[in-house]
Amino acid sequence: MTFRPMASVDASETFYTFLVEWYDAQAAIVRSFHLRYFPQDSQLDMFDLKQRRTFLKKCAYPSIKLIDLYPGAQINVFARTLKVVDYADNFTRNALSNFKETIMLAVKSTQLADIAAILTDTARASFTLAQIRRCVDPAKGDVTYVQLIGPNASSAVEGFVRKAHEDEAKYGSVWTKVELYTGDNAKTVASKIFRPSAGTITPPPVMTRTTSAAKAQPEARPSTTAKLENCSVAVVRPHAVQTGLVGPILDILASAGFVATAIESFTLDKVGAQEFLEVYKGVVPEYHSMVEQLTSGLCVAIEVQYPADPASVVPKLREICGPSDPAVAQRIRPNTIRAKFGTTKVMNAIHCTDLPEDGVLESQYFFGILQK
Repeated sequence: MTFRPMASVDASETFYTFLVEWYDAQAAIVRSFHLRYFPQDSQLDMFDLKQRRTFLKKCAYPSIKLIDLYPGAQINVFARTLKVVDYADNFTRNALSNFKETIMLAVKSTQLADIAAILTDTARASFTLAQIRRCVDPAKGDVTYVQLIGPNASSAVEGFVRKAHEDEAKYGSVWTKVELYTGDNAKTVASKIFRPSAGTITPPPVMTRTTSAAKAQPEARPSTTAKLENCSVAVVRPHAVQTGLVGPILDILASAGFVATAIESFTLDKVGAQEFLEVYKGVVPEYHSMVEQLTSGLCVAIEVQYPADPASVVPKLREICGPSDPAVAQRIRPNTIRAKFGTTKVMNAIHCTDLPEDGVLESQYFFGILQK
């Protein structure tokens, strides 16, 4: 099979082509593919560029949307974490790049409600959350960096900032705390803040006779703000991230009295998701579906503390999340996160533990183990 270089003019057959890479850990090599996406029926296929043959026949993959595909994105296809390297043809580049501007925001606020407001505003403006991370920036201090993709993104953000400065009483002050990066500056900042493959196995640096070990090491990222004590972790599931619910969920947590001591986005591979959810294996019948959902796209982990009663952070978080079954939550806890945003026991918007001893352990997984 030979891939056509560009989309058909027949709208019913339109497809977009992307250059993607997959790190094959068993062979310790990076494999390159062309991935074609057919938006009219959410189908895709893949072509192995080295072997010059079809790697994945055309099939339905409804969990991946066109909005998820852009240079720098990570997606999971049948338990393989793929990195979107670039558009693979001029048709795709011309069709998509104009309305998929990538920007970076540096939010100079530690207030969870401020982060919630920014993510809610940008989701309403049809932005996609690409990455988020709170860290200790040597130059700026405690900052939350947000990478967003959207139509005319920089102009929209400039509008938010201008309105906030002109009428703070009407629009609030949150957008006055934002620094905007665009173009190459956005790429430079992102490369320093985010890992190339957050939460996934990546190939080691290549060593040569002329490359010292020091030069082969990646530049150290700013450190996480995680406390790893008196805490629990809320994980916004991929389906909720994809539908723009991170902001509203964070707003509920802030209103309930929680403070976020760390925030970071991750794209987990199957091994990572299985490790994190291991306690549920053989216990809940939805375990395999839970793993599949957690690997289906970007998730956002939030380390939270509960200042009003630090020792009760785990049960308090469990209380505001609600019963794991959204149908049950809607009947008995209608104001909880799962009642408002969950649809099924697997796609219930948010993960949290109900075991007090696991609060710190889950934080250590995301903000300790996956930081290495």
